[in-house]
Amino acid sequence: MKKLFCFVVALAIVILPATLLSGCGRDGANVIRIGATTAPHAQILEQARGDLRDKGFDLKITILSDFTTGNPALARGDLLANFFQHRPFLETFNTNTGNNLQSLAGIHYEPLAIYPGRRNSITALQSGDRIIIPNDVTNAARALRLLEANGLVTWNAADGADRSNPANYTTQFQIYPVLASNLVNLRQDAALAVINGNWAAPAGLIPSRLVYETPELGYRYTNIIAIRPGYENHAGLNALVELLQTDAIRDFILNQWDGAVVPNFI
Repeated sequence: MKKLFCFVVALAIVILPATLLSGCGRDGANVIRIGATTAPHAQILEQARGDLRDKGFDLKITILSDFTTGNPALARGDLLANFFQHRPFLETFNTNTGNNLQSLAGIHYEPLAIYPGRRNSITALQSGDRIIIPNDVTNAARALRLLEANGLVTWNAADGADRSNPANYTTQFQIYPVLASNLVNLRQDAALAVINGNWAAPAGLIPSRLVYETPELGYRYTNIIAIRPGYENHAGLNALVELLQTDAIRDFILNQWDGAVVPNFI
């Protein structure tokens, strides 16, 4: 049986709150300090550590506890790069903050999935049941599209209206956006939950998923290595990307996570 996400993280990974992040300006020129959520991002990075060291670079991973700290830390220069998000999430951050963080490369996507809560199937839903979804703009829109594809909501607004607003959909259910990192803990209080893979997998939920995104829905949400402008030609970052986009990493992803993580090198 293939392995699910592991809770054990190598000791070389640094786990720090955002307020205590070490500025990468104090690191040596050969240090690649990157922020990442534990699963699958930090685990994928760990696969490249040894080969990156052979190329003369020391990988230091700072674990991000949620989706809110990684981009501000990168924008401040506390990190050289981060690896936790897809491009639409990054674009929303840039629009809301006036930053210009960029994608250096795409590595994988994690199909968003619907998981059981008090109901064990979609067909068991009853009118008025609560369905919880991520509350950030990009993943809320993504979750609502998944619900729409499975007949649970129907778009009822004009073209160009906010796809992330549940009020723009007709449904017999209650759609509640909540903080993505809280979805796992709150799902037992809801009928169903739409959960991002990097929160569902460490909780061991992947085998229980009811439906998940098709590649056509999911590829747009390929998770990226994000950087600040001007670091596109950074030798260490490019060496890291080269290692992350190898057949060895592709095989690792495919063998490790039973389709919960799908390689997509772009």
